[in-house]
Amino acid sequence: MPKPPEIALLAEDVWCPHCGAKAELRDSSVVYKGRSFGLLYVCQNYPKCDSYVGVHKGTNRPKGTLADRITREARVRAHGTFDQVWKNGRMSRSKAYRLLATLLEIPASEMHIGQMSVEGCEKIIGAAEKIIERNYY
Repeated sequence: MPKPPEIALLAEDVWCPHCGAKAELRDSSVVYKGRSFGLLYVCQNYPKCDSYVGVHKGTNRPKGTLADRITREARVRAHGTFDQVWKNGRMSRSKAYRLLATLLEIPASEMHIGQMSVEGCEKIIGAAEKIIERNYY
């Protein structure tokens, strides 16, 4: 059941895993040089601490943990490789996530690229490449 709009507008308590500061719900124009793509949680120490994360459309729920540039780049690479597993239509996205979780030996409920560190993203890339190589569809 969706949250009432007045509740969805409240910011969540989100903290930066890189410097420990609280994150603020801000318009993305703060990060993207005046161009707005919606809301982000941005570290209070931005730009010194270059950590932020987007929110799910229509909510203020973060898409994952705040990420610095290196972590964001790793997550983009992980998604790029992982998306090849399911976007060809040979398996659903949820099935692909379950398979990936099995290969990484983590609970499916914890298999979320937006929560991963750089190291976790590298493991995802390796596992997704194995799925593609070995045709685990």
